[in-house]
Amino acid sequence: MYPLLETERLILRPWQKEDAVRLMDFAEVLNTTIPDNEMPQIRSLADAEWIVEDNIKDDNQWVIVYKPNNLMIGWFGMAGGKTIREKAAIWIWLDEAYWNRGIYGEALQKVVHFSFYGLKTATKARLKYTGEAELPDCCILSIMLPGYGHWSLYYKGKFYDPEFGVLDKLPEQAKLRYYWEVVL
Repeated sequence: MYPLLETERLILRPWQKEDAVRLMDFAEVLNTTIPDNEMPQIRSLADAEWIVEDNIKDDNQWVIVYKPNNLMIGWFGMAGGKTIREKAAIWIWLDEAYWNRGIYGEALQKVVHFSFYGLKTATKARLKYTGEAELPDCCILSIMLPGYGHWSLYYKGKFYDPEFGVLDKLPEQAKLRYYWEVVL
């Protein structure tokens, strides 16, 4: 089981049975935005309870709790991570009410640090990519694709992307918005 992680504003903790009630608050959005093969439809509290139990058994996710109101606002998952350092995939789902507050980056930075033992970013805040500067050797990227935001990793000329694989350049429809330099 992954340990509890904490940042200035967030607590990342394992799923708990009680999270099913909050998951019901997200049901309408989840049922229309996440494909059935990634997460079953939530039509009842029993469905939400089953999903939470399944996530508890999976043991590869954290619930994201927003400290100011102690409310579950999403979750963060990882496959691979600290035992498979060369291949890891991450995913995050966040309540739309908490978008554009830097929560994705804050959670990602903490999970990356946990996953790769001491990985640090050069700056606390993300840097806007203007297209003129060359990317640092290693950085976490915030990318916009048609209809959704996306995360990727850049390392020495290669893009390591959980959706598109290892690439020499970003997909044509992707727009690089921000980056965090990773200090090795």
